[in-house]
Amino acid sequence: MASRPIPKNAKSVRIIQRSWGIERSYQNNNGVEICTPAPFQPADNP
Repeated sequence: MASRPIPKNAKSVRIIQRSWGIERSYQNNNGVEICTPAPFQPADNP
């Protein structure tokens, strides 16, 4: 799944690993926090 790129003018960026995937969040110029999910399936590495 492709995610939209984080804008260059983002003030702060966080990437958090969750049980269901990765959550990206950032603050825009107005101080509003935007969160976007990025689901994934972990690789099976023996």
